[in-house]
Amino acid sequence: MGLDSNRGQTVAYPKCSTHTKPGRADLVIETDDTVIGIENKFFAPFQEHQPECYLPHLKNTAESLAELRGKEFTWALIILAPGQRKNEIIQHIEAKKLEDKVGFISWQTLLDGFDSLSGTSTVDRFLIRELRDFVDEQIGNVQDLPRLLPHLQRQWAPRGTSWQRHFLNSFIWSFVHDFVKESSGRYRPGIANGYYGWYFYPSKGDTATEIWFGFMAHEAENQKAALVIATNPARALAKFIENDAAIDVMEDKPGWTDSGQNWGCYELRFSNSSSWNNPQKWSEALRPLNNLIESLKG
Repeated sequence: MGLDSNRGQTVAYPKCSTHTKPGRADLVIETDDTVIGIENKFFAPFQEHQPECYLPHLKNTAESLAELRGKEFTWALIILAPGQRKNEIIQHIEAKKLEDKVGFISWQTLLDGFDSLSGTSTVDRFLIRELRDFVDEQIGNVQDLPRLLPHLQRQWAPRGTSWQRHFLNSFIWSFVHDFVKESSGRYRPGIANGYYGWYFYPSKGDTATEIWFGFMAHEAENQKAALVIATNPARALAKFIENDAAIDVMEDKPGWTDSGQNWGCYELRFSNSSSWNNPQKWSEALRPLNNLIESLKG
């Protein structure tokens, strides 16, 4: 079973949303005297320089509006995330000494606030319900982990099982480095009878590093599946695993990609234990992948 090295025609992945330009929050709201940036973090970890990289744009926007309208404008950034991430995010904000300009609001608090609004129209209530359904689906992916995990490695089917596709598209995608998700030119589906996942192209040029991430038929047990990170050149990921003392779940599988290209891969060995029901565990396990992408940003 082998991975190809032809970038081919880049297509937009249907389950994935694109992101705003680096340095800008997902949403910027202007009121009569305030500029508010909102950065959504369902489960994705903070990348290097986040969230401080969003602050200059908010500050500059507030200063421009103040000059244009002849009055003072304040500005702030809100991190919007599930309630279970509150302590983690507040600690991150405090560690970077940003608490005077960056705050946290949970999705649950925001939606409850919408529900309590008076004078809303039928259209307003419909949109609020749709938003709540969307958020419940995203957060529900974590609640589904105890049910999903036992099925992910149990069997393999050509192009992956429905469990594996759902897991990659609805949960794992949120942990992948924002850089490769900002442009459809940096990722494309990587799907064949023997594997289901994505190709990532964080750097440019014919000799640039390529990454593939997804499920493959298990090397030793073809009826089972394994979650794999593959790179070309083969050892591109190695130093990021070796340099990360927190990672003990990667296992080198040099013989899994036999396409004649310089591919090498690692199996991410997860289990059905309760520790893997925690999104933070997945964030830590995928840190070598994201550190590799960060190092290759072209």
